[in-house]
Amino acid sequence: MRILLFTLFLTLITISFGQTVDLDSIDNNYIRILAIQNWDEVVHISAEDESTEGGEINYYYNENKLEKISVDYFGEMGKSSKEFYLMNGKLSFVYEINHTYNLPIYLDSITAAEHGETAFFDSKKSKNTVKSTYIANGILLEQIPAIAFDSKIRKAEANRLMADFEKLLIKLESK
Repeated sequence: MRILLFTLFLTLITISFGQTVDLDSIDNNYIRILAIQNWDEVVHISAEDESTEGGEINYYYNENKLEKISVDYFGEMGKSSKEFYLMNGKLSFVYEINHTYNLPIYLDSITAAEHGETAFFDSKKSKNTVKSTYIANGILLEQIPAIAFDSKIRKAEANRLMADFEKLLIKLESK
């Protein structure tokens, strides 16, 4: 039964990409994109309406193809960064970093002292979480750190990332 399910899974991936997609090919594509130093075009869009402290979206093109989208959202209690990588025009990899600040960014040492507080914003006390997600045809292949192999959880995570990605594409088209 497991062999049958795995074969079906590979068939779906093969149909959607025209070839079998494995983690190595996604990794190689990610490394290729990271090595690009001179982008043909970078489109910048403000994301002021997306978070309390604003943000920015960048769309990276190489040889007239969208290769990468980077997003930074800023808030008083943290920062969220996501990078979406495309392979053959489809989402293949997402790298996320979430920084959770110890206190609001506006509570610096001077402001804290003025209000009789001893604690203040300290970037060294921020908590960071990093997630790397491999996706093919909207299906979550792997996530690091690993998530439960529960199909509902994996599907929900894939849907979240695909919805974020689609929203960014729509934002680009409406520019």
